[in-house]
Amino acid sequence: MTDLELKQKLQDTLVQGEDGRRDLLPVYADPELFSDIVAALARGYEGKVDYVVAPEAMGWVLGAAVATRLGAGFAGVRKLENGVYLNEDICRVIFMDHEKKRRSFGVPLNWKAKGKRVLLVDDWIKTGSQVQALISLCERFDCPIQGIAVIGADRRDIIREWLEKGQLRCVDIRE
Repeated sequence: MTDLELKQKLQDTLVQGEDGRRDLLPVYADPELFSDIVAALARGYEGKVDYVVAPEAMGWVLGAAVATRLGAGFAGVRKLENGVYLNEDICRVIFMDHEKKRRSFGVPLNWKAKGKRVLLVDDWIKTGSQVQALISLCERFDCPIQGIAVIGADRRDIIREWLEKGQLRCVDIRE
C-alpha cells in the first residue's frame, strides 16, 4: 500500500467526535489497516532502535506493535496522575497538555531504556507538548532519539519543524 493509499484508508476509517477528537479504536480494530500503519511507522528504523518509548495508554498499543515489528524492547511511560509509582523513586517531567492542564510523565530511576537508542511513538500529536515531555525524559536518561512516529498530527509550527528536520514520521497531517 502506498503512503497516499494508507492516508486515504486512515481518513476513511477515523471517527471524529463533535469535540474534534479522533477515535482511533476503529483503526486499531482493522487488522489490515493497523498492520499497514505499524509497518509504515517502523520503516527505516530497522536495526537503529533498541527501545520504542510510548506514553500511556493509547500510545502503548501502537508503541508495543512497532517495537515488536522492529524486534526492539518496549518502554512505556506512565502518566503520573494515575498514581502507579507511589512507592518508587521516579524521574518526573511536568508539562501542559493540549487542554492547558498540568500533566506529568514518569519512569522508575532504573528505567530499562537508559542509554539506549529510542524511537518515540504515539497515536496523535495535538500541540506537541507530550512529545516534547517525552524528549525531555529521554534526554535525562541519555537516550539518543532516533525519531518520532505517529499516526497523525495537527499542523503546528513544532510539527512542521520536526517534519523539516526529518525527525517525524506521520501518516496524516491535519489543518
